[in-house]
Amino acid sequence: MLNEKKVKLMTKIAIREKNEGSDIKIAANCFKADYVTLQMVYTAVTATIGYFIIIVLYVLGHLEELFLNAETLDYYSMIETVVTNYIACLFVFLLISFFYYTHKYDKAFAKVKSDYADLKSLSKLMEK
Repeated sequence: MLNEKKVKLMTKIAIREKNEGSDIKIAANCFKADYVTLQMVYTAVTATIGYFIIIVLYVLGHLEELFLNAETLDYYSMIETVVTNYIACLFVFLLISFFYYTHKYDKAFAKVKSDYADLKSLSKLMEK
């Protein structure tokens, strides 16, 4: 005869695995520092690509202006502004990604702990 507790617990575990499987794999397969660092590297790369795409689009949009004033422009000041803005944007994006991915990992880790507790309960029920 089927034990109702076993069936409910197994169903709960299966549903959680189906709905939240990728989040649970995050916490189960790597350490928090590794996960957050990797995500911050991805954020830095994509932020850099995005920033330089915006710079290229801005330059293309103001190309005529740049050619007309090529002799009078202060290139050092322009480069300094671009680099300063890049560093500020990168800092903001990395700060946001640090807190976001830390929170995401913590939530996933709580789910893993809950899964382990459910599996332990299931194991005890199976022994009976």
